[in-house]
Amino acid sequence: MILPDKFRDQCSPTYLKAIDELELKLENINIREKCNTAIKNVLAKIRRVILSFAENYLTPKQYWEYWMSYFVDYAIFYTELKEGCLEIAIIAKTAYFHLYYNKEWNAVDYWNYAYEEILQAYSEKYIKVTDFQNKHYLERGFFKKDYQEYVVTEKDLQYPHDFLKECFHEFESEASCLPSKKLIKRYNEMLEFYPRIKAAESGDIEKWFKLLLEVDDIDFVKDNVECRLGQDLLDIQLWKLYFAFLKEKKQYKTLLETYSKYCRFFLDDKEMLEEYKQEMIENGPIKLEWKNLFDFEVGNNFEEEKEKFLTVDTKLKLAFDKKIVGGFYNSTSAQNFYFRQTIIFYLLKNANHRILRKLFSCCKYFFAKMQTPICYHLESSSMETFKNERLTLHSSSKLECLFKNTFLTGVIDIENLNPHINNFMSSIIPFLYRCEAKHISLEKQNLTFNELKFLIQHGNVVDLRIDGCEIKDEKNEYIILEDIIKYLPNVEILTLPNIKTTANTGHALAKQKFNGKLYDVFIQTIYGEPFDADEFLDFLKDNRDPEMLTCEIFFNPNFNADFVEKLQKIMKDYEDSNENCDILVDFND
Repeated sequence: MILPDKFRDQCSPTYLKAIDELELKLENINIREKCNTAIKNVLAKIRRVILSFAENYLTPKQYWEYWMSYFVDYAIFYTELKEGCLEIAIIAKTAYFHLYYNKEWNAVDYWNYAYEEILQAYSEKYIKVTDFQNKHYLERGFFKKDYQEYVVTEKDLQYPHDFLKECFHEFESEASCLPSKKLIKRYNEMLEFYPRIKAAESGDIEKWFKLLLEVDDIDFVKDNVECRLGQDLLDIQLWKLYFAFLKEKKQYKTLLETYSKYCRFFLDDKEMLEEYKQEMIENGPIKLEWKNLFDFEVGNNFEEEKEKFLTVDTKLKLAFDKKIVGGFYNSTSAQNFYFRQTIIFYLLKNANHRILRKLFSCCKYFFAKMQTPICYHLESSSMETFKNERLTLHSSSKLECLFKNTFLTGVIDIENLNPHINNFMSSIIPFLYRCEAKHISLEKQNLTFNELKFLIQHGNVVDLRIDGCEIKDEKNEYIILEDIIKYLPNVEILTLPNIKTTANTGHALAKQKFNGKLYDVFIQTIYGEPFDADEFLDFLKDNRDPEMLTCEIFFNPNFNADFVEKLQKIMKDYEDSNENCDILVDFND
């Protein structure tokens, strides 16, 4: 039996009879075909039997998983990659109509090179669930650049999910202009909602449902409720909460579709069937794809039946008024505002980049008085382009023509395009007015510590990746770790080149005020003196992301070996006691 006994025991007698017929047909396929080498024929028969049942009844998740597992086990027999991907899409798309959503089907490793076919299962509808729909593709975009990347958009930041922070970082670091305050406000609100909703999942169903409502997103409520129903079709309380919600929000199409599914699972619930009929009369009709239509439902003859449902009053209400009433008011009276010059200069001098944008856009006088062009995204590439607030340079760009007192506000992403030029970022800094970039990525760029401070001293950096760079002070020495960290109270991703530690490093780090939640730390090479290993671990424990911490630290081969061994043991013990922790401490060979 595919369906568990516990589930079967709660099914209505009529539905259970249909299930027994389905199970018998699937069992007969296995008996007759178990020695048959024509596996594709077996898969085709399983497909026909399950889809035939699904055309008449709401189908539990176990049968979709059965079909998918059978397909994946014998996927090697599909010589055509396209054909295999389309098969996955058919299973996933049909299962989703039956309220079953399986995020793992987005990550079937057999089909790494055919994303479009796999995602076709869900492409018609963006699914807003707390377990982020496209997490798998976003992760591959981060770490495996040979795969297709998922492009984060504003819609990914509008509801609570487990990959929200990563989506925001990706969106912010790839944007061509500053994200709006409205979007950032919504993101911060959703960030707080996620843990509350997850905490309520295993408890009182009504409390969980009320939290979904607080998000104030109808699609979010729909998707999460339907996905939860797909995990347990027998949850009567959730079905009824959902019906009440759809009625209140006047989501009549979804309401009638949901009734049609409910009545094809709870086959003996005559009271609900009568309620469904009344709702269809009041708010229908809608087109349904079921084969076993009730007498009050409509199928392919939707347009004909629709006319029968529409009363004269309804038709009058639907009539379109083509009258266009409008007017234009042309007023060009001059603005005679008076400001003291000192107030204007005070505003300009102390305004953040958001205020400056507004001042510059409302009157060119402000820009004339303070010529500080704003650049949100600065990057290097093989081409020189400018789009919105995104400036792309190449190694031979004439900086004096492109920069003049420029205000960098969002992203710096400078790669080493020319192995003979490692001071490209350093040559840009003299042309900058101020830097408040939150995402900074530098590859093989040499900077003085003062130049680095210019980029990070505003304190709002959340992602700092200095890879293969050389950063030294005026004495030509590597920078002490805590002297860099003190400018990074909000950092979450941190990659540092060669740095130095002192006997005071552990204590200094433990004392520093830190707001960020570190989840990715990499230090290329540490020189200098041993420090307090326990205090260093306390710093990591106090300031790490509770969901995940990846930390890789490498020491110069000449560093004190006894200390490194002690730190390795302390870090290993901590890693072993935390499942969501990956730490490596070693010498840099």
